[in-house]
Amino acid sequence: IELTLLTQGDRYAFQGQLEAGKIDMITTVPFIDPLLTDAQFASRTSSGSHPPNQWQRSIRPDRVKQIGKFLDKKKSYLFNEILLHADTDNDSIDFQYSEKLGTATLTVKFDFLKNHADSFWTDKWEGNDLRPLWIIDGQHRVRGAAISKRGHKLRLPILVTLSGKQAGKLALPKKEIAKLFAEINTQAKPISDEHRYYSGNRFKIPSLKKWNFGGDSSGLPNRTAYKLACDLCSEEGGPLFNSIRLTPKRTEREKKNIVTDIGTWMGKVSGWLPRFHDNNPDRMFLEVTAYYTAM
Repeated sequence: IELTLLTQGDRYAFQGQLEAGKIDMITTVPFIDPLLTDAQFASRTSSGSHPPNQWQRSIRPDRVKQIGKFLDKKKSYLFNEILLHADTDNDSIDFQYSEKLGTATLTVKFDFLKNHADSFWTDKWEGNDLRPLWIIDGQHRVRGAAISKRGHKLRLPILVTLSGKQAGKLALPKKEIAKLFAEINTQAKPISDEHRYYSGNRFKIPSLKKWNFGGDSSGLPNRTAYKLACDLCSEEGGPLFNSIRLTPKRTEREKKNIVTDIGTWMGKVSGWLPRFHDNNPDRMFLEVTAYYTAM
């Protein structure tokens, strides 16, 4: 894959283009397990134990099919960039950069494939997706184009960020890659409100009013309210265990357990810190927990 350097301040990325079908062959998505219960999801937030390869939203098959059908039509195109990430420490990736020319070559070897029972090769193994590149933004466009007879041949513009030793000074820390996805989608609002709250809190993203989770005092009420919801939802045996919907609704049977959703919770509770608890998160945690326990 031939790439050209793009610089913004002290951060680097590379621009290029590649057929949609080939992008699909070499990319995975670091999505959050959609089968997590709200209590399990809350526990990760409360303990700060987020898996480094799980922070994206899950794919929506209906959107993939819609894009596939769209690209099957003549004169239908996708010119918006696909954002990818390559860890150059991965054995299946080779990165060569010419500082003089400001160009690079990214080579992906298909040795990541596993031979299953001497009958076929697969990119899935023991529940893991072995494809070496991450899709940071554009998973629905890539997967949709890949299932289209016409679309899989289209060359899509790509922007590639890097991590790993081969990348040297061009590397971007992986935690910033996750934050980049969150900033793109939280500000643009194509994702669910549940995921916006989660991303805003996890990466302390500054924004306006109800979406402000910035690391300064202005984001403290939202950060406190969200963590309190997660603490209460993950406390086994507690009054709100597994009872706050933190992720998008999945099945009808959830109605029996859910007392409230995170949107309603944030709308009410985020204002309590300055109004009732003197901007003291520890005091708020104790008093609100005691209130619900006594109910």
